[in-house]
Amino acid sequence: MELRYYLLNEDHSLRQVPLMEWSDAFEVMDRTIAWSGNANKYVSTIFLGMDHSLFGEGPPIVFETMVFVNEGTYNQELDQIRYSSWAAAQAGHKRCVKKYLINQKTRVTRVGVDI
Repeated sequence: MELRYYLLNEDHSLRQVPLMEWSDAFEVMDRTIAWSGNANKYVSTIFLGMDHSLFGEGPPIVFETMVFVNEGTYNQELDQIRYSSWAAAQAGHKRCVKKYLINQKTRVTRVGVDI
């Protein structure tokens, strides 16, 4: 299976690119789609850029939401969900915020998604 690499167009659609073009762009791009959190937990949604689909079948899986809880010296992963589109990643971020960040007074959104 050959790895597939993608960059985002201005409208958040994907375009497949060669490894070196992806690598050069990836060094400087902001991959954050959304980040929400409080003192105890946070939800982070990013653009991966490299296809994480199994065996390269189906649409490329290039977005990921992860949920972490602060355990003091390290962060423990609570959840991980991957997506094939920007819109699905934004919707998934919102779902995770609602599921894991219950107290609305402590919700903070830094980038990308209004909760």
